[in-house]
Amino acid sequence: LMEYAISRGVECFMSAPRWGIPPQAAADHITTAACLAEISRCQEESCGLTFVHLAGQKYGWRSIPGRIPYTEFTELLDCLTEEEDRDLLHASF
Repeated sequence: LMEYAISRGVECFMSAPRWGIPPQAAADHITTAACLAEISRCQEESCGLTFVHLAGQKYGWRSIPGRIPYTEFTELLDCLTEEEDRDLLHASF
């Protein structure tokens, strides 16, 4: 893609944010936020058109959100009977 762009006089920058995200970011539920921040950074540095192509080979993995609606949180909390599980939910959200 970069060679094609250059051959037509277009400046092209590539970014693969998922490869630069440390495992701790996934544990802290900030993977999505980090990827969106990288897209914003690319848009800010761009002098014109921004094209975003989302592709991947990590079939089946979805990041856990950093925040959930309060009503969803309380519904989850109501389903948990073990104190340890409730503490984990509180710590996560």
